[in-house]
Amino acid sequence: MAPLLLAATPAMAEPVTVVTRSTGTTYVDPAALEALQPGNDISYASPLAYELTLSSTFDWSGPLPEREQWAGQVDSDTVIDFRVGDLHWQYAGTASGNAVLYTPSFSGGDGYQHEIWLDPSDTTHGYALKFEYFLIAPAGSLGPGGPLMQLVVDGTGMQPRFAFTAYRSIPEYTFAYRMGADAGTFSLMVLSPVPEPAQWVLLVTSLLAGTLALRRRAGRANA
Repeated sequence: MAPLLLAATPAMAEPVTVVTRSTGTTYVDPAALEALQPGNDISYASPLAYELTLSSTFDWSGPLPEREQWAGQVDSDTVIDFRVGDLHWQYAGTASGNAVLYTPSFSGGDGYQHEIWLDPSDTTHGYALKFEYFLIAPAGSLGPGGPLMQLVVDGTGMQPRFAFTAYRSIPEYTFAYRMGADAGTFSLMVLSPVPEPAQWVLLVTSLLAGTLALRRRAGRANA
C-alpha cells in the first residue's frame, strides 16, 4: 500500500512529532537489557516477541531540513515504549532526537532514520542508550521533502529494522551491547502533536487498509 503524504509546508509553525513503531521477533542481548532492568532473567534462547515505539518532538525554528539533512534536537520531548518477552520498559522525558530522509548509497530508493539518545542516569542505570530505526523504501515512497515533512507510512513492502545499543564507559574504554532485528510490522508518522481531524482519518484509513490487505493475502495463501 502506498504511503499517505499529508499537506506539507516549507517551514514549521508548530512542533512536529516523529513516531516510529514496529513489532516482530528478535534475539536479545541480556547484557544490553541490564541497562533497562538489572537482574532480568532473559537469556539468549529463542527469539522473543517485541514491540518498540519511539516518539521525538522537534520544536524547529526556520526552514525545515531538506532531504539528506538531519533534524536534531538535544532536548526533544521523548517517549519510548519497549516490550521484549516479559520485560516492559518505558521512558517519558527529554532526550536527543534525530531524524533524516536520504537516498541510501548502496540501494538507491528512499531511506529514513529515526534515533534517540539517552544520557547515563539513574533511569538508564548508568548506561548511555541509543534506540534507532532504519527504513529502506522504494524510490519516491517517502515524498520529495525532508525528515519533518508531514507523512504517514505503512511499512508494508519496505525494509524496516530496529536496533538498541547500551554503552558503558569505564576509565580505560567504552564498551557496547547491541541487539536488533528486521521488523515484522512497521509504521512511520510525522505529524503535528495535535493532528487535524482529517489527518487522523487518513491515518486510520491507511492502517485499516493495510490490515485488510494482509488478511486477504493470508486468506488466499490458506485457500
